[in-house]
Amino acid sequence: MKKEKFLVCVLFGVFATLAFASGTQDIESKEKVPTLIIASSNAPDSLMAKMGERLQANINNSGVLRAKYLTGQSLGDMQQVMEQHMQGTVDIAFDRPLWFAPFVSDFQVLSWGFTFRDRGHLEQFYSSSIYEGMKEKVQEKLGITILYSAPDQARVTFSRKPIENADDVIGIKMRVPRIETFIELWETLGAKPTQVAWSEAFTSLKTGVVDAAESDIAGAWSQRFHQAGKYIALTNHVMMGIFVSINSEKLSSLNDIQKSALQDAVIEAVQWASSTSSNSVNETLEKMEADGAIINEIDVSPFQEKSRQGVQDMEARGVWPKGLWQQIQDIY
Repeated sequence: MKKEKFLVCVLFGVFATLAFASGTQDIESKEKVPTLIIASSNAPDSLMAKMGERLQANINNSGVLRAKYLTGQSLGDMQQVMEQHMQGTVDIAFDRPLWFAPFVSDFQVLSWGFTFRDRGHLEQFYSSSIYEGMKEKVQEKLGITILYSAPDQARVTFSRKPIENADDVIGIKMRVPRIETFIELWETLGAKPTQVAWSEAFTSLKTGVVDAAESDIAGAWSQRFHQAGKYIALTNHVMMGIFVSINSEKLSSLNDIQKSALQDAVIEAVQWASSTSSNSVNETLEKMEADGAIINEIDVSPFQEKSRQGVQDMEARGVWPKGLWQQIQDIY
């Protein structure tokens, strides 16, 4: 009887030890799940911010990764976010590919007018060997890996007087961001580029400090550009995009299962934002029109021809590599 009790005690001790070890392993396993810091600088109620929230949820639902999304400008503006992204304090960042232009000159061509014929052309570019080469340069120079990119809305023009053809922009004061290619583009088209802070753009347009401003539809709606410049010319001069990237050191620290889960999470979030953005264009234009805006669908071919005249000069000055613009045109 004593032997049986002793055996029971021994077996109980073994099972208890195994259970404790298993529980410890579970705790250690949970502790090893990496937490990824996500950041951008978009307004909390914007589509891009909603994409960040969706990305965070996708990652947390993966079961093999965690994510914490820092919204708005909690880490500063996008330039400051990108600096922290390169340093590794921000693991994942997202915004417009134009943010890589100060570091990799190839990206300058993305903000040159009429580089892309339409949304489909931009989609093909993102799948091309040309873009793969650009992403490799980002990784080599910045230590950042671009995980996925997709088209966003095109930029259009809001003006105090109608713009119905290419001659109508000659001499007008056009509000542009502090981006070299934007400035050079509108000079090439004959306008007078005027740098005004985004936060002051509406007032400048309303009071006549500038005659026109350009923006994607969503951004213009948030700023109520159509109330200051009611004439909307669908120039679609710059095709915008969305990217999500990760610090390359952080990516290399993940195992294959985690990398696959992250890629799936990113693709779903970006494709959702890209599709939502595209589908909302006509709806937003209808809202603007109902609020008094006048929409002009114009012939952009004269604008395209003028923009081509500036390509040679831009490449001669090394703004982007020689021949890159033509390589993009040859994508079909």
